[in-house]
Amino acid sequence: MKKIEILIVVDCAGALATTSLISNVYLIDSNQWLGSWDEGTCQLHTVSEDGQFICWRSCAISPDDEVNITGFYGDMIDQKACLPSPVNDAWEGRVQTRGDTGRYLYTISLSINGITMNFSPYLEVQ
Repeated sequence: MKKIEILIVVDCAGALATTSLISNVYLIDSNQWLGSWDEGTCQLHTVSEDGQFICWRSCAISPDDEVNITGFYGDMIDQKACLPSPVNDAWEGRVQTRGDTGRYLYTISLSINGITMNFSPYLEVQ
């Protein structure tokens, strides 16, 4: 079972100007054609399997800006479907649904040039 890599790309100038990540964050994952959808939006649905590792990384479009993941919360955390923790410059977690399937909404907190902002993608366990 391969590790799923999720990249979070942030338009920091747009996010700070509008105080929103809705149209200023773009997510892609390494699943390619294997089932994830809404890539390139803030509401990526990442398809995974029980036991699979997921790695989240963030970067700014402009090299003059700084973006860091500061935490995760929501259904995915509350239901212990996946509990990411920081590892070097990324966050990693293992899907641990004990055979259960379903859709888990989760929220990612980002620090953008020192300002905290949030958005909510999905984890789809099949």
